[in-house]
Amino acid sequence: IICLDHMMPEMDGIETLDRMHAGDLLPDHTVVLAMTANAVVGAKEMYLERGFDDYISKPIEVEVLIRKLRKHLPPEKIREEKTYGGEVALEFSPSEATDSEPADVMPKLEALGLDVKQGLSHCMDDEEFYLELVSDFYKGQKEKSLELQQFLDKEDAKEYAVLAHAIKGNARTLGIPDLPDRALQLEEAGKRGDMDFIKENHAAFLSEYEKTANEIKTVFE
Repeated sequence: IICLDHMMPEMDGIETLDRMHAGDLLPDHTVVLAMTANAVVGAKEMYLERGFDDYISKPIEVEVLIRKLRKHLPPEKIREEKTYGGEVALEFSPSEATDSEPADVMPKLEALGLDVKQGLSHCMDDEEFYLELVSDFYKGQKEKSLELQQFLDKEDAKEYAVLAHAIKGNARTLGIPDLPDRALQLEEAGKRGDMDFIKENHAAFLSEYEKTANEIKTVFE
């Protein structure tokens, strides 16, 4: 099973799948799931028409992912060992995101406005895994902000939209308020090539992005 994201830099998921088919790179019985944070009416049908075997929206709900795995994996590949909501679950390696205990950090993140309960639901209620993703979010802010600025300077609306899409998805998965909606506005502007809107709202978005990351960083430190 290949989980193939739709919006990726340089080559999107649909083009990637087309090239895999053209190059005969997919072994027999390989299932390719389209993944996207832009769940709209008719999306599943569109992906099936473009050659995907199934579709899953992001943020990924664990129960939905489990249903997809049950549907497409051979029965002999499924082992009933761990449970999550009565179903098969996945395990993640121990996190080194923070030296603090999760119980110390969670209330502070909630005080910042993060919907920790929602974030945990996307991490199978694994607090250490959730904190690892939150840590990755604030640690990656400077690099992603620089990339956004570079795309703006080059007036590369397409790549700007892809990166705004990624920031939106990460923030939404973690339960971070407000930022996903602002990133979505910039993503949509990039898709329609509206550089004027991007230029007008870019600085304010970067400021909010940095502020959010610094607040989270303070909690971890």
